[in-house]
Amino acid sequence: MAKRLLVAAVPVTATNTHYITSPYGIRTITVGGVTSTGMHNGVDIVASCGADYIVAFESGIVTYARGDVTGNTPSEGNSVYIDHGNGYKTYYFHMKPRSVLVKAGDLVRRGQKIGYMGTTGNSTGVHLHFGIKLNNAWVDPEPYLTGLKNMGGERMTLTLRTLSQGMRGEDVKTLQQLLNAKINAGLVPDGKFGPLTHAALTRYQAANRLLADGKCGPATWSALLGV
Repeated sequence: MAKRLLVAAVPVTATNTHYITSPYGIRTITVGGVTSTGMHNGVDIVASCGADYIVAFESGIVTYARGDVTGNTPSEGNSVYIDHGNGYKTYYFHMKPRSVLVKAGDLVRRGQKIGYMGTTGNSTGVHLHFGIKLNNAWVDPEPYLTGLKNMGGERMTLTLRTLSQGMRGEDVKTLQQLLNAKINAGLVPDGKFGPLTHAALTRYQAANRLLADGKCGPATWSALLGV
């Protein structure tokens, strides 16, 4: 399809001028002479001239980042995943090799540069595939880009209490997300500081030469957040 202008209320590129080349939904495509029909779980975006870098759609924690892909596998190419809380996650695919500027565990802010558009993975030209999941189900990103929908609330406002086993709250959930990103802890980010969270935190502290007491105080928060 021809590209379609979309002026974004909340951008994912250097400017708010987005061109949609493939929308969310069922589509038929031909790649390498093979035609297939399936669900397109995001929107494909190309940038205006000179605006080829990608920014975080909202503040959150990077849970996955890869920048060493130069070919067509994996299909998403170089990519970044960001967890924003409130059940929302965003996905950025097909980025340029060695252009990814963030890593798993980084805390990013809305509008922060995270990399550059490319054509790695299953891609036929330079673009960004931008996807959003709500409670682990894909949703149409376009209403979020135009401002008709938003992710709600103060997503990443952190209250940096000293956390210990038995405590609950959004800051406990943030801790669990950071441990998952940093050491692949496999925790369910439910905001409940139980024995599994305690064990994962102790393991992280020991590996990073912190006091391995299973409590997340100022020194451990600083290490986790890179501040």
